[in-house]
Amino acid sequence: REKLYRNPDIRVGDIAARLYTNKSYLAQAIRLKTNKNFCQLVHSFRVKEAMRLFEANPDLTIKQLSKMVGFNSMTTFNSAFSRITGFTPAEWCRDIKKKNQ
Repeated sequence: REKLYRNPDIRVGDIAARLYTNKSYLAQAIRLKTNKNFCQLVHSFRVKEAMRLFEANPDLTIKQLSKMVGFNSMTTFNSAFSRITGFTPAEWCRDIKKKNQ
């Protein structure tokens, strides 16, 4: 609910502290439950949030989306987006705009 993943400086230790556990236990639980490491999980939340935000407001730029969801680097955003969706952010946004016309 708090969308902590939008914090560009979020670390597994930050989440572990909020959950009153240690970071090793949390990282292991994430791996076992999601088959992803902490970074991959955060990236997946961020990409899904970027997609939701763009669908709600297609006038946002890709750079704005990237910053809004917590990515510090456009390269990292583009890589994560492509890995998760199979499309670059530009391709995906273009397709959404076409569908909304």
